[in-house]
Amino acid sequence: MNSKDTIEKIDTVAVSSKVLADIIGVSDRRIRQLADEGIIVRSRQGRYILKDSIRNYIVNLKVENSAKQQEHKRNLDEVEDLATEKAKHEHTKRQISELRLALMKGKMYEEADVEMVLTDMLVTFKQKLLSLPAKLSARLENRDRAYINTTLTDEMNVVLMDLANYNPEDFKSDKYIDIEDEVDED
Repeated sequence: MNSKDTIEKIDTVAVSSKVLADIIGVSDRRIRQLADEGIIVRSRQGRYILKDSIRNYIVNLKVENSAKQQEHKRNLDEVEDLATEKAKHEHTKRQISELRLALMKGKMYEEADVEMVLTDMLVTFKQKLLSLPAKLSARLENRDRAYINTTLTDEMNVVLMDLANYNPEDFKSDKYIDIEDEVDED
C-alpha cells in the first residue's frame, strides 16, 4: 500500500502486533497477552484485525475502569463508615466522661444512692408519724378540741420539717470530689 491508497472498508484491515501496540500505546508482549485473553482479535499468526481489536480493547478498558470506580467507591464508603463509627464512639466516650464528671462534682446522683437516702428518709418519716398517737395520747386526754388540733398540727409540722430539711450531701456518692469550677459552664 502506498501513501495514495485509501482504505474503503476497515473491517478487513489486519495489522502487526507492533502497529497495534503503537496505536493503543502498549508493548508488543501486551498485545499477545490481550490476544490470549480474547480481547485482541487475531486474524492469523502475528496479525490482528484492527477494528475488532480496538473496539474490544476500549470495551475492556471501560469495564476495568468501571470495576476500579466501584472498588474505589466501596473503599470510600468503608472509610466513611469507619470514620462515622469512630466519631460515634468518641461521642459516646465524651458523654460518659461528662456523666462521670457531673457525678464527681455532685451535680448528678447514682440511682442506688438516691434510693438508699430516700428509703431511709421515708422510713424515718413513717416511724415518726406512727409514733405520734402513743406520744400524744396521754397529753391530749381530756383536752378541748382547739388544744388537740393545735398540738397535732404542731407535732405533724415538726415531722414534716424533718422531712423537708434533708441534707443534699447525703445523696453524693463515694465518687464525689469537691472540684472548684475553673471554667464557667453554659
